[in-house]
Amino acid sequence: MKRNKTTKEPKPKGKKTSYRTRNWKQYNTALINRGNITLWINPEVAAAWKAQSDGLPHKQKVYSDLAIEVVLSLKILFKLPLRAAQGLAMALIEAMKLDLPCPNYSTLSRRAKTLKIDLGVRKTGEPIHLLVDSTGVKVAGEGEWKTRKWKAEYRRTWIKVHLGLDRNSGQIMAAVVTDAKGGDPDHFPEILDAVEGDIEKVGADGIYDSIDNFDRIAKRGAIPIIPARLGAIIHPEPEAAARNLVVAEMERLWDDETHDARWKVESGYHARSRIESEMFRYKQVIGDSVSTKNLASQTVEVLLGCRILNRFLEFGRCESYAIVSPSNLVT
Repeated sequence: MKRNKTTKEPKPKGKKTSYRTRNWKQYNTALINRGNITLWINPEVAAAWKAQSDGLPHKQKVYSDLAIEVVLSLKILFKLPLRAAQGLAMALIEAMKLDLPCPNYSTLSRRAKTLKIDLGVRKTGEPIHLLVDSTGVKVAGEGEWKTRKWKAEYRRTWIKVHLGLDRNSGQIMAAVVTDAKGGDPDHFPEILDAVEGDIEKVGADGIYDSIDNFDRIAKRGAIPIIPARLGAIIHPEPEAAARNLVVAEMERLWDDETHDARWKVESGYHARSRIESEMFRYKQVIGDSVSTKNLASQTVEVLLGCRILNRFLEFGRCESYAIVSPSNLVT
């Protein structure tokens, strides 16, 4: 029996894979060092703190974009309101006895809307295994406890954060912020175009299944690992070639008892769980909400959070290996 939309049997559950950390001593030290913080402004940043005049007859900026980015990064890292972030920056400048002005909270709020943020991706020279997904970040509304007890209220609003993660290096390669109505497949091209370098594979869940998305992946010279929907057929259009290969392979490996489990194991689809872990990491370290109220500032806030997470990777990463064989659903 081939894959079809009438298949209703529940998927059997297999044994869960367990992992053991290979470099626990180094990783443990890295986790400690993430909190071992010494604040200072290095000479290069101090030299670029003030904005350069553009020579035009209008009011010139006092602070460079770098100065604004530094103070906003302190705000996000220590989860401070704008006024407290200004106070921390003032204390830092005073402690270092630097002759530098400090941007006030009003300037920080205004300039945050136009900042261009680099995620600080380090090139490893290795092909990228890109994983794509999205998550919601709260803008306003009640907390989780009250929402679960009394149900969601109409004031509860969210933004969506679309992420592209490199499975191999653990770095966030691209991030796009939209309102809550931003569809995942619609913003997939933005994620893909923002990733520089050679992409080897692209993994995502079934919501990204479309001929256009498969074709974009193929044009980047990458292998798509996206499950086609139930009842998918072979299309004659040339741009459907990449998707047709996945549909044919899923048909070949399909089993009425295990469904698409064999294809997911053999294709490496389950690596997609890494990006779900990264979203959990973002919400634990940076936070599950944003403090600003307009989308431009929220975008900067999220991108700075992603940059901080990428910076943390330089302290060290966890290296693990499987100690239990994957599920043997398919023989």
